[in-house]
Amino acid sequence: MSVTLRDAPPCSRLRPTRRRAAWRQWLVEAERGITAGFRSDSVFFVHLFAGSLALAAAAMLGLSATQWSILLLALAVTIAAELFHQVLKQLGEVIATAGPKPASAIRRLGAAAVAVASLGSAASVAVILGSRILSLFE
Repeated sequence: MSVTLRDAPPCSRLRPTRRRAAWRQWLVEAERGITAGFRSDSVFFVHLFAGSLALAAAAMLGLSATQWSILLLALAVTIAAELFHQVLKQLGEVIATAGPKPASAIRRLGAAAVAVASLGSAASVAVILGSRILSLFE
């Protein structure tokens, strides 16, 4: 008598899990989270497009290491704020069962946080690139 996969207990039908080191599992989860975030909302592509333009301009203008680090930090803060906004939107969907008012408040706060992070990042990038452009004309 042979045992088929259909007859096997449910726990044995699952794909066997490999034991990973904690740091490696964290990296896998982070990669999956970033992938899910980028696939869930098209606003990430807008941020990446604007960030790519800023990075291309920075490469052409020859920024210092400090200016590069501020530029990269501004891009990272904007992407992180968008990812947190995605989390708040999903939590808002869960809380929406309790009532629409708390869920809409969560979404508004998330949108405000993204706006502050994006505007602050854009301002710092504009100051860095603008000062470098002005120094070229002196």
